[in-house]
Amino acid sequence: MSIYSSVKGTVGEIRISGLLKQLDKERYVLINDVLILTPKKSVQIDHVLVSIYGIFVIEAKNYKGIIIGDEQREEWCQSIYGKKYFFKNPHRQNFGHIVTLQELLKLPNDRFISMVVFIGTQATNITATQPTIRIEQLLSTIRKYQKEVFTIDQVHEIVNTITAGKQKSNLVNKVKHVELVKSEKILKEFKVREGICPECSGKLIERQGPYGKFRGCSNYPKCKFTMK
Repeated sequence: MSIYSSVKGTVGEIRISGLLKQLDKERYVLINDVLILTPKKSVQIDHVLVSIYGIFVIEAKNYKGIIIGDEQREEWCQSIYGKKYFFKNPHRQNFGHIVTLQELLKLPNDRFISMVVFIGTQATNITATQPTIRIEQLLSTIRKYQKEVFTIDQVHEIVNTITAGKQKSNLVNKVKHVELVKSEKILKEFKVREGICPECSGKLIERQGPYGKFRGCSNYPKCKFTMK
């Protein structure tokens, strides 16, 4: 990642954090920059918002232009100044974040809300079941969730568990994080070559979609991994 991209990402995260702090602090507790190291993986989460309405796992993307994507696609597209650039499906990134939090908190999947927030984007054309929004829609989208699933005491217990599992961003942990990410990439490539889904270890099978042939997991719709 370039210095420019890193700074741009940090600025976006600060803007989101500032908005989230406007929420009622009794019902919503914000934890920023969560780095969790486990024996098998390392995940870094931009924002975790723990509330009586669920746990919002928020991935921030500071991209300009128009964003086009589909929940099933491995890559999404940024269209700007007549050119197209591709980046990894952010909901897939968040899927791994949620799995790690599930293991840490021992909670079912329906207690988590995956949310991707774009900063600086003119418009989005996204097909996804989970919220994929521009920063201007952040607070109004969160406030739509009104069904209480946790008590205030449970919220504080969850926050304490995440905080205890959150690693300090020191040099040692940064190195471990990079090493684990590299090893995960090698393992993923090996599994794909062997026809194994890298996310759930199901079987990769060939399918026909509106954009042509692709390989998808045999455990769909529980697992939504696909690739060209």
